[in-house]
Amino acid sequence: MGESLVKLQQITTLELYLQDNNLGPEGARALCEQLPKLQKITTLWLGLSSNDLGPEGAKVLGESLDKLQQLTNLDLDLERNNLGSEDARALAVHLSQLVHLTEVKLFLGFNDINREVRDEIEQRLERPGRRVVVI
Repeated sequence: MGESLVKLQQITTLELYLQDNNLGPEGARALCEQLPKLQKITTLWLGLSSNDLGPEGAKVLGESLDKLQQLTNLDLDLERNNLGSEDARALAVHLSQLVHLTEVKLFLGFNDINREVRDEIEQRLERPGRRVVVI
């Protein structure tokens, strides 16, 4: 799958529905090696719920996404991935580097991330003119 993304380097919108595929950290790494090559992409929807990404998968995902500096809209579904509060905070640090984002939807439910941490992440991502939703 990752190598197929390289053939799509000119696209501006991408929706990947990969829920319930048991990708794990290795699958996340394979996907994330290719994502930064999509330098024209402005809208990205990644459905990665129930993939057991864990801390390592979240780390490589954050490192990959912060290279997509042209992103304006991001929907990222990471529900049910065995993530903790520190994983979510680290991901938010990477996402906060995306200065052109006007809309961010981050789905973190059914992980070990409490409402207080979700609120903290929402505040970290907020900017004037940017709509942020962290669930």
